[in-house]
Amino acid sequence: MDVKVEIISKRNGKFTVDCFPSGKSFTIDVGKDVSSLEGPTPLEVLLSALGSCVGVYAEKYLAQHSIVFTKIKTIAKAELSEESPTRLVNIRLKIHTDAKLGKDEKAILLKFMQACPVHNTIIHTKEIDIGIA
Repeated sequence: MDVKVEIISKRNGKFTVDCFPSGKSFTIDVGKDVSSLEGPTPLEVLLSALGSCVGVYAEKYLAQHSIVFTKIKTIAKAELSEESPTRLVNIRLKIHTDAKLGKDEKAILLKFMQACPVHNTIIHTKEIDIGIA
């Protein structure tokens, strides 16, 4: 399955993102006044993609192993680098769940969550081709 997004500038730091194959759209905003943003910033989208992917894998693991839970929450945090190149550093994700897990189960769940495609993309992609059409 191919995944594609089209990001269209609406000017002044606002972009519409059209997603395929889901057909969903959302706004990304990099305005200077946080109170007037119409959508998340690109860095928030990156962190939310990672956090939600890890959360999906946590939910999938618990369900596949019939482990009862009512809550899964992922908190993703990072800092903006102070040196060049500008990037997120010290990325930390923490899963909160009410599932009853022993030490061994937690270790297995952690390995399973680390196999999510967004995490794999971040740690295994060495080069991204950026061009002008």
